Amino acid sequence: MWVGLRDVLLDYAKPTVVRNVLLALVALGLFGLGVWALVILLRLHS
Repeated sequence: MWVGLRDVLLDYAKPTVVRNVLLALVALGLFGLGVWALVILLRLHS
């Protein structure tokens, strides 16, 4: 998912500031999904 979305943003978000903000938002979203999955796994373990 990340690579495809990154490629689309790099191709179509032309202003550098907009591109960097969108990439940061995607990265934060993916990090949040990872934390959420980790919390679920830790709750299943205990």
